[in-house]
Amino acid sequence: MFGDYTKAFDMVSHPKLFKVLLEMRIPKHLVALVQALYAQHTAKVRWDGESSEAFTIGKGTRQGCTIS
Repeated sequence: MFGDYTKAFDMVSHPKLFKVLLEMRIPKHLVALVQALYAQHTAKVRWDGESSEAFTIGKGTRQGCTIS
């Protein structure tokens, strides 16, 4: 069976992710490292050479991030 994981990971709530990691008994110091990666995570959209205002990202995982 094939699942489209890209859609699933785009919807991961950061607080829920950290809670689940702790429930899985991942050491607190490692969860804190992942939290630091996502703290104040912002992005901009670029279109036709112009950028939007920065906005905060509260869901999803970093694309290509092995730790995430």
